[in-house]
Parts: sequence; structure tokens; C-alpha cells
Amino acid sequence: MTDVSALPDLPEAPPADALRALADPTRLRILEFMLESRLRRLRDGNCFGGSISQHLGLSQPTVSHHMKTLVEVGLVRAEKHGTTVFYDLESEGFERVRRYLDTYVLALRVHDPEEQE
Repeated sequence: MTDVSALPDLPEAPPADALRALADPTRLRILEFMLESRLRRLRDGNCFGGSISQHLGLSQPTVSHHMKTLVEVGLVRAEKHGTTVFYDLESEGFERVRRYLDTYVLALRVHDPEEQE
């Protein structure tokens, strides 16, 4: 029988909004592009909507729609300079998702009967 007291606590609020946002293939492509841009530059990963649109072959309204969602769920932050909006990945949003998923990973590792043999 499983010792319930040994189970890790679930985070107070599941990041369902962020998980839904991550379930969209277009948003994943955008996030991957932003991460690649950040890694190539080895500094801030600021991207503007036009560069995302151009590199991924998406219309500007499509990019704006997806970026709005990513900002709302805390995975991306937006900063407006004049008429241009720059976007960057928001580490805390990804940390929130990771902590939530880690709860399951840790619980399964600790309580997996096959691993305890």
C-alpha cells in the first residue's frame, strides 16, 4: 500500500492555461524559434512579430494572435517600443509548468513498483 504522506504536494494551481497554450503546434514552433534565436545570440532573445512571421511563414495577424495567448499565460513577455512589440521567453512561466510536471515525475519514480524491485 502506498504511503500517502510520502507523495509530493501538487502545486496549488495547475498551469492548465499554459499547458493548453503549449498543446498548439503553431505556438510550439514560435517558442522553438524564439529559443533558437536566444541561443544563437547568447544574450536576450528579443524577437519582434515581423521576424517571427517571416521566419515561420505565418501571417502577422496569426503571429499576433498566438503571441497574445503566450503572453497571457506567462510563457512570453512583450515590450512595446514605438510601434514595434518585442517578445522574449519568460522563464518563470516555464518554471511553473516544469514544477507541476515534476510533481508527477517524482511521484511516479518514488512509487513505481518496477523501480522498487
